[in-house]
Amino acid sequence: MTKLFLLFSHKLTDKQITDAKESLGVEKFVYLPDDLQVIWSQVSPYSELPLIELNRIVDWLKFEANKGDYILVQGDFGATFYVVDFCLKNNLIPVYSTSRRISVEKNGNNGKIVKTNIFEHVTFRKYRYFAF
Repeated sequence: MTKLFLLFSHKLTDKQITDAKESLGVEKFVYLPDDLQVIWSQVSPYSELPLIELNRIVDWLKFEANKGDYILVQGDFGATFYVVDFCLKNNLIPVYSTSRRISVEKNGNNGKIVKTNIFEHVTFRKYRYFAF
């Protein structure tokens, strides 16, 4: 059974669920346990990367994920790199969701412009190592 582990700060949209099933063959979606979700969603921008806490997430993946499972990794850049590197070295498939932005501007009160950005899922893309 192909699983998609979710290391990001949002819930999947219906479009993402459908795409994961169709394009990746995902049969089961696995969210982080609440305590690990707090770690992933609240990486402090004011200190060094919290490797002790991130290793709790990596240890959870070691226990729960199997070779060939997908790991959706999006978040703090350093934390993302850390987990993606782990995945690539351990036969897990790290992916991220690509999206297109639709920007809508409307005239607001007192001559102000109100700008709204709508993000729409396009596809999942694999993280890869490249040799230069």
